[in-house]
Amino acid sequence: ILSVISIGWTNVSAWESPYIDINSSESYYSDVLYLFEKGIISVPADKKFRPNDPILRDEFTSIMTNIFCKKCLQPTAEDVIKYVDPPFEDVTASNPNFYCISYAKENKIIQWYPLDVNGKYTCNDGSIHTTSPFCPGNSITKIEAISIFLEKSNLWTKQQNAQQFQKKYVFDDVDESYYGYAQKAIDLKLTTLIWSHFGAKEWLSRKEFALLSTKMLAMNTCEVMQDTIDSPSPITLKSVQLTQSVERILWKSPTQPRSFSIVS
Repeated sequence: ILSVISIGWTNVSAWESPYIDINSSESYYSDVLYLFEKGIISVPADKKFRPNDPILRDEFTSIMTNIFCKKCLQPTAEDVIKYVDPPFEDVTASNPNFYCISYAKENKIIQWYPLDVNGKYTCNDGSIHTTSPFCPGNSITKIEAISIFLEKSNLWTKQQNAQQFQKKYVFDDVDESYYGYAQKAIDLKLTTLIWSHFGAKEWLSRKEFALLSTKMLAMNTCEVMQDTIDSPSPITLKSVQLTQSVERILWKSPTQPRSFSIVS
């Protein structure tokens, strides 16, 4: 089983939870509240977080887009004007994540599903599409989520993954095409291993995603910077990537748990 390590936002752990189905004794409690305080997640009408449910693709996209500096759940006037047409045939303006998905598609943060040899694709809810769908109600696996996070943070790229690199761990459930992402996640302490099991193909739960998201927020911060060349406005929002510095500062003593299987 893969577990995502909490970064421990102790300054919010004393807050009253806006969700009725989690309490302060949970390992992910402060992470959820931190995401809520930052406006990255919201509270539904029934006030339930549903920590054990799989995270769905539309909410995953919204949270991830917000982590990478685009506040899209409350769109700007520019967003409303720009994103009029549905980004996919199965994502309409009635979806609360509409603007986040539109932005993520435009900036190549997300992918759509390719059609099969018969020119169709069936989403998990049984809906059949003849144009490439997004399938907002589909779940996402842990390795898919981690690989997207690492790529968008420039912590591990497709180019790096295609090159030769030292393999340090034995995974019993990670495809070769995802090995580099899994190894980087372990090195950065985003996850832990129980023996050689990564949990790559398991659906990522909402509580695990909360833990992963706060960890990524620590690695990916936004700041206001001067930009007099690219825009007439002197201020633009840019993403500041923390790569090697993160490893040096946050993970000063990257000790390996006894459960790790090391390749000799």
